[in-house]
Amino acid sequence: MSLGEQLRSDVDVVIFTMSAAVSVAVDQGFRTEYLRSREYSGLSVSEWNSLLAQRLEHLIGAYDPAMILFDGTHPYLGLCRVLDRHDKIASIWQRRGMWQEGLGDEAIVRSRHFDVVVEPGDYAAAADRGLTASATGRIERIPPMRYGPPPLPRAEARAALGLDPDRPAALVQLGAGQINDVGSMTSKVCARLLAEGSSTVVLAASVLSNAVDPDDDRVQVVQRFPISTFLDAFDYGFFASGYNSFHEALSLSLPAVFVPNVHTKLDDQAARSRYAADQGLALSWDGVTDGELDSVVGQITSVEIRERMRDRMAALPDADGAAAAADVVRRLVFDRVGAP
Repeated sequence: MSLGEQLRSDVDVVIFTMSAAVSVAVDQGFRTEYLRSREYSGLSVSEWNSLLAQRLEHLIGAYDPAMILFDGTHPYLGLCRVLDRHDKIASIWQRRGMWQEGLGDEAIVRSRHFDVVVEPGDYAAAADRGLTASATGRIERIPPMRYGPPPLPRAEARAALGLDPDRPAALVQLGAGQINDVGSMTSKVCARLLAEGSSTVVLAASVLSNAVDPDDDRVQVVQRFPISTFLDAFDYGFFASGYNSFHEALSLSLPAVFVPNVHTKLDDQAARSRYAADQGLALSWDGVTDGELDSVVGQITSVEIRERMRDRMAALPDADGAAAAADVVRRLVFDRVGAP
């Protein structure tokens, strides 16, 4: 959607997604197509790839695209077969780095099906030991990407969320476990912050989820998209260290504790979290150790420590890679099909 925002003033953008978050793209005004992902389709890998290929052929016939851009870490076999049959259509693989070391060989070799690979930057790139870090070929490396308009001013954002204008506020967005599941990371973090007592605790719930009703009425719940619009309302946050949350918090100078999901197929969230902590940009918690959680809560609630983090984050480059990605798209389309 970041790239689509840059392009859609002069390009007809169609988003084709397998995500259950399809309604988000629709709500943001994008023309959107949907196919259920294989994990939820009940089909075998070969059956689903055949279905994907059929659907892509239908969409090509309907839209006659100048370009197909795939955003993800593993180009589907059905997609690769379609790209090979339509070599007059320009193609880009937009992939983020920070893969787990030694994984992803099968995905990397599929770069040959694309004209160009566009790789959005990662603030933790210096810690990247994955295959993309040493990949060769036609690769355009651009700044990090973040979706959404500039954040609302602090007072306006706090008023919109109904927050006390004078009390510190913490945003919890871990994407793992429910607030009422006492063993979950989300529950542990909220309970520890409430026990510390200095901050309003706000849980960011997905706009796709059912109503969230915490057992403890001291926890406020927000369901807004994109949540980055409201980040200036908060003094700090606890976030999963996936690409989007990581770059939203750091690029908008929000002090954070990052909690890696170590069960991802490819994304090396642990390395991303460690790097941010080592550089003084953020704190990191392993999601398990209670003593470590006590320590990071003690640190993140310190105004002095948060100011040091903000000073470090201020030196980071802007997360404006979407504009650079749009330039790559336009150049490639121009080279392939000529001026409109």
